[in-house]
Amino acid sequence: QLLEKGDQAFWRSHFSEAGQQYQAALQTAHLPSQRASAHEKICRLYGYQDQYSESLTACQGAVQASTSDAQKATALARLAQTYNQMGSFDPARRHAEEALRLDERNGAAVAAFAEALAGQTGNSGQDNLGQALAAAQLALNLPGEQAELSRTWGIVQLLNNNPDEAVVY
Repeated sequence: QLLEKGDQAFWRSHFSEAGQQYQAALQTAHLPSQRASAHEKICRLYGYQDQYSESLTACQGAVQASTSDAQKATALARLAQTYNQMGSFDPARRHAEEALRLDERNGAAVAAFAEALAGQTGNSGQDNLGQALAAAQLALNLPGEQAELSRTWGIVQLLNNNPDEAVVY
């Protein structure tokens, strides 16, 4: 219930309230899976606030506390997303690929992979945009936070010089 309240506050951009709820959930968690979920939410919160060191620490806590492949895949996807936000696309891609090995239908992992590919295109001159677009499209059809999956679609479209397509979803 604390995580749900935190999510409600998060999506209303009430980040302080969300942080309080997530921290309370972490402090009262009795099971490793509950701690992993709380860490993952805290990771996302810090990432959205550009507090990357804190985000990475929380993501690593989520990975360590995960009790299933699906949960670990989500934690690794969040870790990859944090690296994407930092502009560190090589570690982002590695973590996204690891998440996909655990759960190939994890929307967050596919989205993080798409953003890492698109970012690598911009940084290295590699042309991964076709693959990034395909991954972003796939992510939209998988379970996950739809707002985040749509954000990935927009980012990849913008990097591919398709601003009109970036706002389709």
